[in-house]
Amino acid sequence: MLECPEWDDNQTIEGNRDLFRQSIPDFPMLAKIFHSYEDYSYNGHDLESLRKECRLLLSKATDSQAAKAFRKLIYASDQAANAGCTFMLVCD
Repeated sequence: MLECPEWDDNQTIEGNRDLFRQSIPDFPMLAKIFHSYEDYSYNGHDLESLRKECRLLLSKATDSQAAKAFRKLIYASDQAANAGCTFMLVCD
């Protein structure tokens, strides 16, 4: 849905990260979520920005899987904000 580039084996991890971020400049909070083996956290202004990005994209989502992912992020962000906590995505 976001039309992010495929992983480029000719790039370093940082090079791929830069390509990913550049492909979605309007969504900097989502652009932080790059690799499944990294942890990410949001609080304060960043948490609110993530929620806004996800709400905007949910309103445009035509793919049910994408919509489901945005709803999950919104729900988790709402729960963290209501509890005054940090929202974290933690790899296993």
